[in-house]
Amino acid sequence: MARRLAVLIGNGKFIDPQNFPDLDSPARDATDLAEALQKLGDFEILKLLIDKDANVIRTAIEDLFCRQAQKGDLALLYYSGHGHKEGNDLYFIASNTTRDLIGTTSVEDITIQRSLQRSNCKHRIIILDACFSGSFNPEKKAGQEPLDFEFLTGEATAVLASSGRTQVSYENKGQNSVFTQCLLNGILTGEADLDRDGLIKIHDLSKYLGGSVKNASREKNPSREQTPMLHFDERDCDIWLTKTPPEYLERLQVQRQKEVEAGYEKIRQSIQTALDAYLPNIRLGAVNDLADLLSGSDPELAQWARARLEDLTHDDSRIVEQAARAALQTKPAEILQPDMKIEIPLKPAAPSVEKPVEPQAGATRMREKDDAVMVYVPAGEFLMGSGDKDKDASDDEKPQHKVFLDGFWIDRTPVTNTMYRKAVEAGACTKPHDTQHYDDPKYADHPVVYMDWNQAQAYCQWVGGILPSEAQWEKAARGTDGRIYPWGNQAPDKDLLNYNMNIGDTTPVGKYPKGASLYGVLDMAGNVWEWVNDWYAENYYKNSPGRNPTGPEKGDYRVLRGGAFDNNQGDARCAYRLGNYPNRRNHYGGFRLAVVL
Repeated sequence: MARRLAVLIGNGKFIDPQNFPDLDSPARDATDLAEALQKLGDFEILKLLIDKDANVIRTAIEDLFCRQAQKGDLALLYYSGHGHKEGNDLYFIASNTTRDLIGTTSVEDITIQRSLQRSNCKHRIIILDACFSGSFNPEKKAGQEPLDFEFLTGEATAVLASSGRTQVSYENKGQNSVFTQCLLNGILTGEADLDRDGLIKIHDLSKYLGGSVKNASREKNPSREQTPMLHFDERDCDIWLTKTPPEYLERLQVQRQKEVEAGYEKIRQSIQTALDAYLPNIRLGAVNDLADLLSGSDPELAQWARARLEDLTHDDSRIVEQAARAALQTKPAEILQPDMKIEIPLKPAAPSVEKPVEPQAGATRMREKDDAVMVYVPAGEFLMGSGDKDKDASDDEKPQHKVFLDGFWIDRTPVTNTMYRKAVEAGACTKPHDTQHYDDPKYADHPVVYMDWNQAQAYCQWVGGILPSEAQWEKAARGTDGRIYPWGNQAPDKDLLNYNMNIGDTTPVGKYPKGASLYGVLDMAGNVWEWVNDWYAENYYKNSPGRNPTGPEKGDYRVLRGGAFDNNQGDARCAYRLGNYPNRRNHYGGFRLAVVL
């Protein structure tokens, strides 16, 4: 049976304190880690050496790698103490080390490297908590053979160093050192199990320590941080150090359940918003979503959906009522999908289902990657731009003209800080240029701002969408009747939108349901300006295509639409156009996505 063997060394007392001051953490470091490795890593502790001389340490290292650990075994060496560097040579200080005889009274890194080269065990792990420990790597030294991972036997060798080649490693008086404290925290809490598979592997641990050690070291010295390093020969495997604590896995299971329930709540809220809409076609779109839940695998959501559909059988709209009855009577295998259309009979009859066609106007669906709710805008013509009767109209909004658009989906609200954070954490996007709102939990559901056009575009690519064209944005805002504002021709007021500094800042998305457009799209006026895909040209409308226009081929400015919290009612009109440099970002610039059917 394969064995997991460890030697741990903690040296904090020295005979040459002038050159190597005593340390408080190493003995505690080695002892605490040995206990954790036994408890969670199934390790057999061969030696726990505290304040030993160089000969004892060299013997223990050679015994571990060259005699005790055999094929199939894992051997781990841990050292906590002083690291001393002279030129290319790295020395680990023993209790009997003196500066003038450092070559014979310390443990030089080449000593460990030679033991590794002679070892034939399956896996080897070296963990070094010492200043300059990042220098322990496979670089060639003058007159010496390098540690060449290619010529090591076994499957994998990992060297985890507490700091970079020229960095110090910090200790804590009366506590574990900064590095080992973070190491123990990651192991004992389970937080270093980044992929949540029940094992804390070297790559997971290295990533975890990269952040936690940096943060902890900044508290010691903000101008001189400590950065752990990992040297690992990639041989299509990873080494697990310890198992994840069972209590952490239990907490994780509870957390996952809460996340699932939170996801269900988002779905319910999204559909309920549509059900509460004044327009029947928006409520009709929610019927499809409820039918999906009714036929789904989750009994709780299915029960909720059935109750909502039963409520809709008493809806004021005969069309919505009949659609709800059809959904309740349809067999699970026949339940409609989001992109299918309900055929409403003229007289009560058995429900019929057509082949998938264009969704209903105002239908909704959820985007999994960022939990955004999208609203469907159907194909057809609408009036774009402004006529002479609009006293607030600018010349670049004229002439008013008919435009035909294919059907498309558009986000019901602008992208929020919470949504954008997912893309940043995934490495797909950069943080906003000013993070005051982004970093403040109070603004989690507010639109993300200080975004330039390229950042908005990067987010769209991450979720698989596009920025809407000017025409798509305007149709989603004003519908087909040429209305001035998303809600109609009524003058703006504080119950319809956030504008004219009536709040003085951004507000959470969706706060003004009375200001919804014909299709149920929210926040199309006020709160934040929204980037669209088109280049800006003042006279573009005079020669723009009549079908699916996408703007000029080039330009200096990109278009923003909708107005912001500090703009007046003229800027909140559906037809108002603003051009700005693509790299410009400010406190009022956000965006939303579109997807073509």
